[in-house]
Order: sequence, then structure tokens, then C-alpha cells
Amino acid sequence: MQDINATLEDLKKLGKKADKEDRERSELFAVMIKSPAWGAYMELLNVKIQGYGSELLSPAGSVDGAMAQEYIKGAMYGMMMARDLPAGIIQAMKDLGPGEESK
Repeated sequence: MQDINATLEDLKKLGKKADKEDRERSELFAVMIKSPAWGAYMELLNVKIQGYGSELLSPAGSVDGAMAQEYIKGAMYGMMMARDLPAGIIQAMKDLGPGEESK
């Protein structure tokens, strides 16, 4: 029984540590997305994403063309994730409410 209790305590500690790190990261991202540099980054990402989207709408035409489109899809997905991840983390922390450390 002690092994289970010790494991549960270890898991609680890890969970609290992860929660603290996520909240700190969320606070940093909140500051970052308010900066003019973030706006410029978003503008650049959106232009690149739209350009890739236009390329995907054209027919592949060949196996090589199909492979190129798969590359484009991957690049687009990575850019969209880079664009959306900070806002998603901020919103997730808001949805969770105050953490243990603020109770």
C-alpha cells in the first residue's frame, strides 16, 4: 500500500509542477502575442500559409507533384501550429481557472 501511496504522491508532485510550468508559459505567451513583433510574425505566417494553400488547389499532375503537395501540407500544418499554439495554450489555462498555487 505504501508503494501505491508513494506513486500517487509522486504523480501529484509531477502534476503540480506541470501545471505551474503551463501557467508560466501561458503568461509569457500572453505578453508575447501583444508585442508588435508577434503581429509581424503572424502577418508573415499568414501570407506563407495562404501561398501554400493556393499551391494545394492546383492539380498535382504527377507522382512528383503529389509528393510536393504532401510536403506543402506538412509545411502548412507546421506553420498553422506555430501560429495557433500560443493562443491555444493561453485559452486552455483560462478555461482551467486558477491553479493550486493561487488557492
